[in-house]
Amino acid sequence: MTTLRTHFTFRVDTWTADGESIVEHIAGVEDYQVALATYRAAFERWPGTPITFRQGARVIEDSPCEWCSSECEGGTLTISIPRTEAAVIQLPGAHTL
Repeated sequence: MTTLRTHFTFRVDTWTADGESIVEHIAGVEDYQVALATYRAAFERWPGTPITFRQGARVIEDSPCEWCSSECEGGTLTISIPRTEAAVIQLPGAHTL
C-alpha cells in the first residue's frame, strides 16, 4: 500500500494580488534543484502572478507582485529584531518588511 505524502521540504505557491492568501499550491518537492526549476517554470508560465518558492516559512525566491513597492524585484527580506541592539537578517528572494 502506498502512502500519500503531504509535507515536502520545498513548496511553490501562487498568491492573491494583495499577498494575503495562497491561490494554488503548485508543487511540493524534496529536491532543491527540481523545486527551483519548478519555480522558474511557474514564473515564466504566469508572468505578473505573485509566486513564492519556500522552504518551510523561509522564502527562497519571490516573484515581483502588485502589493509591494514598484521597485520590488523579489529582492531581499530585511527583518529588524528588537533586542538591546538592533539586528538585521537578510535572506535572498523576499520582500522588505
